[in-house]
Amino acid sequence: MSFYKDPKDPKTSIRLKYNRRRESLRHSLEQFLLFAKERLDEEKYGKIYKKEEVINLLKGAEELLGKLLAKKEYEFTQGDFANFELALEEASKETDLILERMKNDDTDYVALLNEIREEINSKENS
Repeated sequence: MSFYKDPKDPKTSIRLKYNRRRESLRHSLEQFLLFAKERLDEEKYGKIYKKEEVINLLKGAEELLGKLLAKKEYEFTQGDFANFELALEEASKETDLILERMKNDDTDYVALLNEIREEINSKENS
């Protein structure tokens, strides 16, 4: 049973799941390699327990990571930066609007927020 009229496209769904799992695997392998190499540092950690097992796993992880396609890096454009700045400006306007409305509101939570703001301002000024 589905909430939607049409069933989802199984081909697209499995492709997207596969891509997500592949990227998750890449991240896990990169983290594993980082910590396995750290563990093999005898100068820092002394004698390694099951050293051969760690070395074999390290080699296998490096081999598997080598078989994965290169990680796609996103290149930010000037438009991306402009949109980010616009979002920050909008958030600033909304925050100013909320603070202005708080001045005219006398409910308990507003008083508490005002006390918190005054405490923050006093810490910044001292």
